[in-house]
Amino acid sequence: MRTCPTLSSRDLKLKTTIVQRLDETERSMKAECKERLEHEKDLRAHVDAETAQLRVYMDESTDTVRSLVGNDQEKLRGRIQEVSDSVNSIELELAALRTEVAEGANAASADKEGREKVLEAKIEDLSDRLRLGMNKLQTAIGESRGGGGGGGGGATGTTVSLEEAEAMYAEDIEGVKEKMAVQVREGRSD
Repeated sequence: MRTCPTLSSRDLKLKTTIVQRLDETERSMKAECKERLEHEKDLRAHVDAETAQLRVYMDESTDTVRSLVGNDQEKLRGRIQEVSDSVNSIELELAALRTEVAEGANAASADKEGREKVLEAKIEDLSDRLRLGMNKLQTAIGESRGGGGGGGGGATGTTVSLEEAEAMYAEDIEGVKEKMAVQVREGRSD
């Protein structure tokens, strides 16, 4: 039975050794777990700090972008308003110009019609004068023909020769032509 005590002392040594190793392993595991927890805490703190910093950067960037977009929108609204005001101004000027042109055209048309009526009246007046002149000429020619054969003159006692009658007719016609030319020129220059 001697073998038993050695076995038991061996078992005891082995047990003690195993217990010591288990204690060492447990301590090293506890130390490793503690280090791992600290490392995880440090890592979480670092990740949280980075996340917070990124959030701050994102918030700042978002605020900056919003500010820039707001400024651009205000500038764009201002430019759109300027263009709208310019277009309205041009439309008003165009309407005024159209009105002015229409009034000018109406005035020119009325002035032209007035000149035409005056010219027609002058032509009628000259036509009447020409008829009177022709009547005088015909009367003079009739008197000269009638008075020349009878030898005693006409009813008025004045006889006009054919040459004198033609000269009077030419003078009347020439005067009419000159007056018409002058009146037409004056009508165009007005």
